[in-house]
Amino acid sequence: MRASIWLVAIWAGCRTAPPPLNALRPAGDRTDDGSGVLARASTDLRQLAVVDSSAAPVASAADGRSPWLVGSAATGGITYGSYQPPALPDDPPAAVPYGTVSGPPARTTGTITGIVRWTGAVPAAVATPCGPWSSVRLGARNGLGSVVVSIEKPTRVHDAALPEYDFEQRAAKAGCSVQPQLLVARRNHEIWFATDAASAQLDVRGATPSAVALGPFGATMLQPQREFITVAQAGMMPGFVRIVDTPLYAATDDNGAFVLENVVPGTYQLRFWHPPIVTVEHGQVTWGPPLEVQRYVSVRAGGVANLTVELGSANRAAN
Repeated sequence: MRASIWLVAIWAGCRTAPPPLNALRPAGDRTDDGSGVLARASTDLRQLAVVDSSAAPVASAADGRSPWLVGSAATGGITYGSYQPPALPDDPPAAVPYGTVSGPPARTTGTITGIVRWTGAVPAAVATPCGPWSSVRLGARNGLGSVVVSIEKPTRVHDAALPEYDFEQRAAKAGCSVQPQLLVARRNHEIWFATDAASAQLDVRGATPSAVALGPFGATMLQPQREFITVAQAGMMPGFVRIVDTPLYAATDDNGAFVLENVVPGTYQLRFWHPPIVTVEHGQVTWGPPLEVQRYVSVRAGGVANLTVELGSANRAAN
């Protein structure tokens, strides 16, 4: 009996004292009462639409405004306690290595301009709960909007063509569509997707996670697995993300016009890429491969290279 008492006394003396009530517990600790590291590091994403004092809160799913209404915290939302999220890198590495060129852009670079026009039959608009929706945006003289024009894998890039801050892109579900419907991102970008006041069950193709469940004003970051991503939900028109491996890219305007500035002189392969054509088959929203053509162009210092490109349903890219 005396031996047992000694064992109990020794065991009690070796026990580690419990941490103070206000101490941070490691994530997953069974003593974590909700004020530990994990809770402090969490972000209240419901604040995304209301922390901007200049904008009224998004009150309902019928409100079509984007949840991304804040310009305060770089990470979005309000953090718990005094926790400060780690800072983003000042200069993330380029997705594809290339050399940089300096000098007055007017004398050391050229410009590529042009028009992309639709050719062939125009796909019929799709009926949606939000009204007719068309995959093809045509402007004056069949100018085609939402075409991504990019210089494939340049070996040299002028300093003037490199943006100062360019490693985060955002899209959001707004009502029964994704806004913007076309997002262009470099491979090393952070791609964030948010919802409006309604929850969402998202089907993601070309990125991880492939299935996303978000509550009102929720958000998640997508990791690209291929050169384009689709984000969709039943009854919602899909959104597309085009992944490029170059800082030299542009999207055509409503009339199909585009401009690529500060291009180092040389001969380049231009890629013209349009999102897939969306149709409805047996009541289900579906789409095929994107549309794509390639052209070569030569650029000289101080010059402007101009070209006209036709793109249509016959230009479906290989799967």
